[in-house]
Amino acid sequence: MKRFCFLVIVCMLAACAPHRQLAVSDKSVEVVFDKSDEWHLVSLSSQKVAPDCVFTLKLNPETNAFTATGPCNSFYGDFSAYVVASSDMSFTHYSLSFSNLSSTKVQCPDGQMKFEKSFNSALVKATRVSLSAYELVVYQRDKELMRFEK
Repeated sequence: MKRFCFLVIVCMLAACAPHRQLAVSDKSVEVVFDKSDEWHLVSLSSQKVAPDCVFTLKLNPETNAFTATGPCNSFYGDFSAYVVASSDMSFTHYSLSFSNLSSTKVQCPDGQMKFEKSFNSALVKATRVSLSAYELVVYQRDKELMRFEK
């Protein structure tokens, strides 16, 4: 009976959000991103991104890999994202984590380098995500870390 209720909830979530697909996994629902989406960072730790600090993020659901570019360096690694359900199988939130992070090591001006370090730190701290057709917001629990737009 619990599995049936879980499948009904999954179907309802999928119907409400046609811009994202959901695939059933054992105890959670995997969030599938469109690999053609390129997300542009608009704020980091609630600070607007300066025009000379352009960051982009791409998530590839086929390989569970991400790539990001900053003003000087590139970042890459793995990610996972799931819908987390409570014990009664009701929706609670999307979890998100980045792992196996690496980056190039190009030196850049101090302000940009500080921003790149903050970006890398935010990736490590990520625990959940809010996702819509045009916006992706990364959180550490309830604290907003990064906001991206298409």
